[in-house]
Amino acid sequence: PQHPEKSVTRSFTAVELGAEIQGERGTIGPTVTRLLKILGLTAFMLAVPRRERLHLAVVTGRWSFCFQFRRPASCLFDKTWRAISDDRLRRAAELPWDVCEEMVRAICSALLLVTDLRAPPCRQATASDASEFGGGICQTVVGLTAAGLAASDSLPGPAPPPLRSGLVL
Repeated sequence: PQHPEKSVTRSFTAVELGAEIQGERGTIGPTVTRLLKILGLTAFMLAVPRRERLHLAVVTGRWSFCFQFRRPASCLFDKTWRAISDDRLRRAAELPWDVCEEMVRAICSALLLVTDLRAPPCRQATASDASEFGGGICQTVVGLTAAGLAASDSLPGPAPPPLRSGLVL
């Protein structure tokens, strides 16, 4: 049983749990309001000369929510996670320059944090991961196995070209 006020049916758009689903476009991502708030919060944090580790953790956590819609973007924060676990930031301190760079990269990639549910699958396998020890992304050079190619060929629409970029977002 669903509560009528907590469910959306027969609608081309929906906003649930901070995600905006655009049915006609076939996309899902953070709401515009959420993105504007995190952009403003990040810009404010970068402008303040000294900030505490808790503030950095809150901003990073909000970015992590947005990264769920484009998983490879999680690798944007590497030095940031290390700075959060660094005891020297317990008191108000200046952010390391490389953390500021990662925050600016996140701001610049904000509009890419959307999943296109209608995008054809890529013929190359990719993997991304992030942990307290770092983050990374890789892609295959060879491509999919014979079974993977057969599955990809069985899908409607043309196959996309292989990725050429060193960064996958």
